[in-house]
Amino acid sequence: MRPSTVRLPGVRPALIVAHPGHELRLHGWLEIARPIVLVLTDGSGASGRSRLRSTAGVLTATDAAPGPLFGRLTDRALYAMIVARDAALALRLVDELAAAILGHRVDYVVADALEGYNPAHDLCHVLVSAAVLQARRSGVRVPQLDFPLAAAPNASPSRRGSARLDLDEAALARKLAAARAYVGLGNEVERALALYGTEAFRVERLRRLGEPPCTVPPEDPPFYERYGASQVADGQYADVLRYREHFAPLAAAVWRSAVDEEPWAASAS
Repeated sequence: MRPSTVRLPGVRPALIVAHPGHELRLHGWLEIARPIVLVLTDGSGASGRSRLRSTAGVLTATDAAPGPLFGRLTDRALYAMIVARDAALALRLVDELAAAILGHRVDYVVADALEGYNPAHDLCHVLVSAAVLQARRSGVRVPQLDFPLAAAPNASPSRRGSARLDLDEAALARKLAAARAYVGLGNEVERALALYGTEAFRVERLRRLGEPPCTVPPEDPPFYERYGASQVADGQYADVLRYREHFAPLAAAVWRSAVDEEPWAASAS
């Protein structure tokens, strides 16, 4: 993979993700784009152990830089925000993200895809979409792209304005080494490699979003709602986070702050 062969939307990108560790999916892009990286949570999950130090190491090794919002919430706090439909906190995060986009003169944003797999990933997608539109109201149009976290990295369909990186052997080796050395994701990394194979991670896709950028999950109820029932049964969480009851109303409230229409309204009713 040579930087000169990759066509990217700009030169001052921001990567905005829900959890530390997501950056590993785009390790090759990190090396050539050197974005500022904003992370909503500390990745502590049910264990209470932060993964921010591991992500900081990845950013140092790739010459990327942590942004002003870096592990602001615990996973439990983000989960509680969605269950409580806490629009005030969500909108403060939108304001911070928009301020970072404007303050760092970002010229394109890459964020988690909305896949219905994890509510934190989906909420990150929603918050970033609202922040991009808020920046637009200030006269700054910033393209928004996403990348898959649950799906195979090499199976995503191309969209107009998207970018595809095909890593050479050295870049792929560095990516795999970084993933295997990442403290806090060992089991998840090995499961992903077993499921998709190492060759799948040679491809990195940045997918341009359409207008409006936000959509409903591909399934109703989404995977995270079905999985949440088992987590509650195991005592990991007290309540099941449900799309129609919790996520959709919060997303609609966030969207109202950015545009007049509400893409979630029909599904939430």
